[in-house]
Amino acid sequence: AAVPYYERALQISSRIQIGSTVLVTTGDSFNVADLDCIEDDIAEVSWLVTGTDDTINLSTVALGVLLSSLEIQIRILLNLGRCMMQLAEIDNHILSRTSAYRESACRAFSLASALETVNKKKKVKAPLVQSILLLRSQAFAARGRLYEATQDLDMLLERFPDYKQGRKWKETLQGLKAEKLKSDKKLVKSMSRWIETAMNATEADSPF
Repeated sequence: AAVPYYERALQISSRIQIGSTVLVTTGDSFNVADLDCIEDDIAEVSWLVTGTDDTINLSTVALGVLLSSLEIQIRILLNLGRCMMQLAEIDNHILSRTSAYRESACRAFSLASALETVNKKKKVKAPLVQSILLLRSQAFAARGRLYEATQDLDMLLERFPDYKQGRKWKETLQGLKAEKLKSDKKLVKSMSRWIETAMNATEADSPF
């Protein structure tokens, strides 16, 4: 029941207009840009990191940044992502739906992560940053994206080496990676046996 409220809150706070700071979808990530001009479905932007100008399709703008209440948007996204992760556990009868929930959670946490980089002068509070990295790592792991999950965890512990929840999650993630490695080895062995059996059958049927 909370999801529509979080989505509505994002819509209200996301102002996409000339002069706005926005998050733009670029592949699997989001980059920060200032919106300089809008004409029909095309927008001219200045990328925050490089300072270069670019032309983008307006449909790639994922979120308008509310600079005066940056942490509010981050909290909304974190709560929305949490809801999606919970829905994935509850509404798990259809695999594609579960996968979509988890992917939406990854997207929400990634947007929150991008927001954290917007204002260099005013840093986002440490507990929020910890939540962003921890939750996205867990969401990536739930999607089977263990490499990305490990990247976020490494970043989390590099910035906050004494963060207890991060250390606890590291143990869990290491267990997941070990299980995946074991599963992969079993799959390789099974495939090797299947290929060998198929080749033997082919040789037996061969007249030469």
